[in-house]
Amino acid sequence: MLMRSMLLLAALTQVLPAMADNDSTDPKAQAFIHEAQRLESNNDTFGALLQYEQAARADPKSSQANSAAALILADLLDTSSFPEHPQVREKALTLARSALAIDRHDAVAQALLRSLGNNDDQPAMTGTAAAEQALAEGNLLLQQKAYDQALQKYELAVQLDPSYPAPLLSIGNFHLQREDFPRAETALRRAVTLDPQSGAGWRFLADALIRQERFDEAQVAALSALAALPSAKTSWARLRLLATRDGQRLGYFSWRPATLPVPGKADNAAWLAYASANGKHVGDTALPAAAEVARWKKTAEAIIQSGARDKLVSQSLKDLLRFHQAGQLKAAVFALHYQESYRAEFEAWKKAEPGGLKHFIDAFHIGL
Repeated sequence: MLMRSMLLLAALTQVLPAMADNDSTDPKAQAFIHEAQRLESNNDTFGALLQYEQAARADPKSSQANSAAALILADLLDTSSFPEHPQVREKALTLARSALAIDRHDAVAQALLRSLGNNDDQPAMTGTAAAEQALAEGNLLLQQKAYDQALQKYELAVQLDPSYPAPLLSIGNFHLQREDFPRAETALRRAVTLDPQSGAGWRFLADALIRQERFDEAQVAALSALAALPSAKTSWARLRLLATRDGQRLGYFSWRPATLPVPGKADNAAWLAYASANGKHVGDTALPAAAEVARWKKTAEAIIQSGARDKLVSQSLKDLLRFHQAGQLKAAVFALHYQESYRAEFEAWKKAEPGGLKHFIDAFHIGL
């Protein structure tokens, strides 16, 4: 788990160079960062965090060190035996917010806020202090049912910071509740233009389009929500609704590997193959999504070699075999088994295969 943070950072800078604009150019800070990465690769978490802290002090204008340190702490949260989850979680969130205060486009910090918050309903991008204050006042007025005054505060927030998507999202949701769908659409399109990774913005836009019976456009918006965060079941719900309207059924996928062999089941060879590969770097790659694809491939090959494919009990194994035979294991891992540690690889895959998610869903009619 600890190694994944280093791998994600490396992927962000090597696979997606355009996302690395937050990198420090200060030589002293870079020396601290390189030492932190070396310590991190040796599983010296505490030492790496100290080096990132020094880097942040050496170059306070770069968000790189703060987002990197937040990523280390996020990895610790994946360790179930770690005893101080609340404190670690809060520290990771604080560091991610600090990174965004320096560079609102820091991709790592944005992804961490979505992942750690377990809520992609709010854009990770921050606004000016005045705009955030107006937005907070608007939310308070909304709770007090002072609806018109709340809308005025949201509009003020947009005026104070036109590049801040959160108040536009609130305006769009406000008009959705009032059933003023054209106005909702206008605000939400502006919101997702500013933050294309806002799953909530795309979902609300899909809702506004559905209510206007513009179903093809709604599907595009729902797919965009899924592309922002494939694990969001609320986005899958919109797609499922649209599929049902078209007379199609979008099935459910659940990946729950058996931890112990079950006598007499043809699934055993597959689960044992997955268990033997789980937690290891399979093949020549250590990138987390690629490693999981390799584990799924090994599992599918074990099914084929056992000669028991027609006797499988687990529907998830039957589905996995279908994905493998169609050469779609990578798409399946991203669509149905997404984790935030896959972010860099996922973004690269989306660029390489722009219609990949839609093609996968259309081919297999399956989701979460």
